[in-house]
Amino acid sequence: MKNENLFFLSKRSRSGVIGLLVVVLIIALVPRLLMSLENNKEIELTISKVSQEEITELKNQRLSAKRNYKSKRNKYKVPPTKFNPNTYSKKDWVNLGLSVKQADVVLRFTERGVYNETDFKKIFVIPSELFALIKDSIVYSEKPAYVVTTNSKVANENKKKVVIDLNTASQEQLVSIPGIGEYVAGRIINYREKLGGFFKKEQLLEINKVDVDLYSRVEGYFKLNEGESRKISINTADAKELQAHPYIDWSVANSIVKIRNQKENKYKSIEEIKVSVLIDEELFQKIKPYLSL
Repeated sequence: MKNENLFFLSKRSRSGVIGLLVVVLIIALVPRLLMSLENNKEIELTISKVSQEEITELKNQRLSAKRNYKSKRNKYKVPPTKFNPNTYSKKDWVNLGLSVKQADVVLRFTERGVYNETDFKKIFVIPSELFALIKDSIVYSEKPAYVVTTNSKVANENKKKVVIDLNTASQEQLVSIPGIGEYVAGRIINYREKLGGFFKKEQLLEINKVDVDLYSRVEGYFKLNEGESRKISINTADAKELQAHPYIDWSVANSIVKIRNQKENKYKSIEEIKVSVLIDEELFQKIKPYLSL
């Protein structure tokens, strides 16, 4: 009997249809597969290119750092001949590597006279690197027994000049110093309280509105008595107490306490806090005057 089903396919026809579908799929998928492989190659090339660019950038950074180091190292110069700092001009100091502003400060010191190494080291704007280069070339003149001046105003000012203790000076005493007003006097007292006292006059430069120009004009009015700073015990203070000091942030304070807790008998010397990787020699010297066992 003849099969009247319109959708009936013989076995041979079905095989032909399946084969045709396979061919169609291959035709449709092969271009996509090739495109995918091409994209992967582009990605690989891009990654390779980026990596090469990163390597080049790192090399450039290293070269730049090396150049900066050499530039910094060669910034200061040895004077061509021996010299008297009291007769050096601004241009001479700039030629040694100081900035114009630093040279101006140096001249304020030399106008008053620099007669030995102790006097010279008071010139705070002279970097240690420059001092090491020029110290053997400095020739100090003999300090005069007296200074003759025809300026009666200057003479009268010198007679009236009173040196006060920076750690005990009142608001009124600070305001009496030429160049210090109510605002700066208040800032000095507030910062002194936060620090627990000054241990060197240069700390005034850490105060807002006290620049090198003002400092050079007022530092001669101050003296410091040793041992007056308020100290924090590294064996009893918690991290919050330590952090209250302007020189100690939370990370440093926390490391001091953690190292102490790991010790059986707490700290035996202040130097032991340098075990902390966060405390380098510069920071240690800043905070040492304010610490006790």
